This record gives sequence, C-alpha cells and structure tokens, in this order.
Amino acid sequence: MAIKILGNGVEVRKPGFTPNGAIIAGKAVTLDGSDISGKTIKLAGASDIVLGLALETTVAPLTNWMNYDDYDRGGLVTAVSGSGFEVEVSDDGRGPVFDTAQSYAINDKIYVTADGVLTNQDGGGQEIGFVTKAPATAVDSMKIQINL
Repeated sequence: MAIKILGNGVEVRKPGFTPNGAIIAGKAVTLDGSDISGKTIKLAGASDIVLGLALETTVAPLTNWMNYDDYDRGGLVTAVSGSGFEVEVSDDGRGPVFDTAQSYAINDKIYVTADGVLTNQDGGGQEIGFVTKAPATAVDSMKIQINL
C-alpha cells in the first residue's frame, strides 16, 4: 500500500471519482477541468489546486503478494483531504509517491511536481503539508501532516 492514514485531524474522504490516466495511491490529485460535471480526477500538476491524495491506484498489482485493498476494482478512485491529519507514503513497487532524488528533513514544506509526486521543492504551487518523518533512503517511507 502506497498510502496509510496514521492520525486523525479534519480528515475528509471524498467520494469515488472516475480517473483520467494512471493514478498511484498517495499521489496528489485534482479535479479534471475537461469534465464540467466534477466527477473526474487526474494527477495534480505543480500549478494545480490539489483536491487531495489518492487512496486507490489504477495500476494493477505487480505480484500475487501485493496488497489488493488499494486497487480500484470498482473503477473509481477516492481521495483524502483535510487539515492536521498525518499520512505515511511509500513506493509499493508501482512507482514513487514522493521525489526520491531529494533529501528531506522534519518540517520541510511539501509541494507537488508536474506529475503528482510529492516533493520539498517549491515549484510555485500550493503547499500541501509538511514532513513529520523524513525517509532515510529512497525506499523508506515518509510521513507528512496534510494541510489541504
């Protein structure tokens, strides 16, 4: 599982949306502006307003041993947003959720790259939270307090 909700705060789970493109749980998502009904989401870009973090993935599990709970078997992807709750994100083998080329420290502000990946590099976009546990290596997990 690429995302785990650790602590509560003002956590809001959004209803299921139709995904536009491949989405990995834990990446930032936004409403797709091409769907005026507001029922489609896509990966958030650096300048997008972030709706939340995806709770399911559209990328199929790689092995029989992978956790199937976060796979969008019904075809919809939900998102979580809010303020003051903590999540743990990691790469479960389907792709990185945070920018593994960066070094992180406690209290680093978290932003989003052009492809929905979480990063501490400010690209002029929305700040979505801060680091509460920095990853020791690229394969380690990172904890973030979300403020959306």
